[in-house]
Amino acid sequence: MLNPRQVGEAERIGRKQVKSIVNFLKREAPGFENAILTNIATRVGVRETRRIVGQYTLTAEDILEQRSFDDVIALGCGPMDVHDPNGTSVSLSMPPAPWDIPMRCLVPAGVEGLLVTGRAISATQEANGGSRHMATAMALGHATGTMAAIAVDQANSPLSVPTKVVQAALHDTAAAISVEDCERLTQVNAN
Repeated sequence: MLNPRQVGEAERIGRKQVKSIVNFLKREAPGFENAILTNIATRVGVRETRRIVGQYTLTAEDILEQRSFDDVIALGCGPMDVHDPNGTSVSLSMPPAPWDIPMRCLVPAGVEGLLVTGRAISATQEANGGSRHMATAMALGHATGTMAAIAVDQANSPLSVPTKVVQAALHDTAAAISVEDCERLTQVNAN
């Protein structure tokens, strides 16, 4: 949302919805009778914003079909939740396992020297509904920072940074970029 009037209207509607939810809980949920709302966010949260067109665009099919990518630099996790723009429904799909996010999704097509992370990576609306969750955003930020640091260290463009170098650096910092990594790290942390 770039229009200040739209932002203001969204915040007004959001506050009205919060008040309605609090009243519902006080009326219908045992134990909430004396609940008091003490705080809400100062600004409306925006789930979806502009995204780049990258060297590759992650799709819902990539996620749900568990496609593997040679240039994987992060795992996505959590449901793909796509909210109706009119606020009337949510489409929810749960992938069977964590999924690969390729390095190419961080690199804008036709733009030199730029990397993008978080909910702005190259992904369809549906895939963005899965890749914008906090844990995935943290993994993407880690991967993007690693890629950028390697590019600077080698005085290269991000486009020329070899995938294997980024993946090795991520492994050196205990990043999980495969399901096997998750299992190995779970075992290490259990001991």
